[in-house]
Amino acid sequence: MTTFTRYPYAGPSDQLVVSTVESPWSSVRTVRTIEHQLLESSMTLYTLRPPRPSAGTMKLRLPSITAAHAARDFFSTPSEFGMSPVNPPELAGRFVVTGGDITVAQDVGSWVVSLPWREVLG
Repeated sequence: MTTFTRYPYAGPSDQLVVSTVESPWSSVRTVRTIEHQLLESSMTLYTLRPPRPSAGTMKLRLPSITAAHAARDFFSTPSEFGMSPVNPPELAGRFVVTGGDITVAQDVGSWVVSLPWREVLG
């Protein structure tokens, strides 16, 4: 069982318990270093910038359409979220749902909620 907590935490309505977080897990970290090729020169300069926070897609398997829509509504609120226990370690801190759509899809005997996430640093 995985417990998701919505912050700022105000009580039990800010928690969602999900029995299965699907594998495979997907995450990506975008590198933002910029390469500059100098005109009339063989020299290349680089502007070093920190990478973007990790991001990816999370899939939650739920037993009913009611639970799936409750999860979609839970993650649709403009909040930061945490999970416990933390698995995978990319989400050791908090995350936000951003960069795409939250989808609800029927699978054999269950419902799957897919949501895009991005790590919150600091």
